[in-house]
Amino acid sequence: MTIEKPDVNKIMDSLTRYTPPLTPPPPPPSPYVNGLWYNGKTIKIDGWVFESCRFDNCTLIVTTPHFSLINCYLDITNTIMYQGSILSIIKLYNLRSTAAVPPDFSAIRNPDGTVTVGG
Repeated sequence: MTIEKPDVNKIMDSLTRYTPPLTPPPPPPSPYVNGLWYNGKTIKIDGWVFESCRFDNCTLIVTTPHFSLINCYLDITNTIMYQGSILSIIKLYNLRSTAAVPPDFSAIRNPDGTVTVGG
């Protein structure tokens, strides 16, 4: 029985050869809603883009910063519930906040009474 010696050059070549990892595909586009009226609904808005929509007496649930409200109307009867990882951001910000909310952390209030956030 003959035992072959390993080819050291082949082993070294295989150890030093770099194969870059595959790049993950881009995420799918966010679902888009335009011009709808929501009344008395509970809606998890994460991942959605709402444009020119109206929300009356709704509960909006927010757990991440991945959503957009573009020229939407939210009346004062809505409730906004913050849950999940977004709470960490709010708690950290409020930890030292003693003044009014800076403009970078405020929604854009449009002249027609609609609001834009993240758009």
